[in-house]
Amino acid sequence: MTESAIVLLVCLVVIVVLAALLYAAGRGYLAALTGVAELRATAARILADTQTIEHSLRQQRRVLYDAHRRISAVTKRGRKTRHITPIESTAGSPDPAVP
Repeated sequence: MTESAIVLLVCLVVIVVLAALLYAAGRGYLAALTGVAELRATAARILADTQTIEHSLRQQRRVLYDAHRRISAVTKRGRKTRHITPIESTAGSPDPAVP
């Protein structure tokens, strides 16, 4: 082998090694991009689920607050009538439970 043939062979080997490295790096880059895309899709799904849960919780909070307001109003009305009714009922009439 002549000196020029050895130089050509070394250049060819260097080119093949560089091509293999570029191919491997490109595949790694594509794999990384695919991973990022999958992470983005997963994050979007989690965000959508979270928003759905938050919406449901807001609706339940409204329903509970409404029920609390109504129960409180009825309880307040009941307290007012309970304080007045026993005094008025025992003042003028005998107790029906006592013979």
